[in-house]
Amino acid sequence: KFNSSDLGLSIRYPSTWEQVGEVESDGTLTIVAQFLSPLPKAQNGGVRANVNLVLESITPNMTLTQYTQFGLANEEKILEGFKLLSSERVTLANHPTQKVAFTASNGYTGFTMQFQQYWFLQNGNAHVWTFADEQSTFSEHLPVFEAMLESLVVR
Repeated sequence: KFNSSDLGLSIRYPSTWEQVGEVESDGTLTIVAQFLSPLPKAQNGGVRANVNLVLESITPNMTLTQYTQFGLANEEKILEGFKLLSSERVTLANHPTQKVAFTASNGYTGFTMQFQQYWFLQNGNAHVWTFADEQSTFSEHLPVFEAMLESLVVR
């Protein structure tokens, strides 16, 4: 279980997954937590499925709709081959949340990656949860991400 009393949140992750990295911040973006799946069994190495939480400072009074427009435009700008698959309003940890799914190319490996993101706004920050995996194994690992989000508690 990952717990941050500073941020008032906790989330459970599978014992077979690894929490990696330290909290890192550049003033606007803060990488709070990163989790990696077990190493792939494939001989070619592949990519480890990963989940991360990033807090992004937002302008006062920014709405979820405005952040969604900003976030999607940014993803399209920085990710090669970005293709939006879906975008819908949901609730996560009792917060109005945007859920988006998209694919993009991984320039390092040549694999097509699939992403699912959830973001909500709280206390001047966008909480952005991202699940990323190779498109070919995405659906296999997606239930793990969904279970993690179901365990999310935000105070």
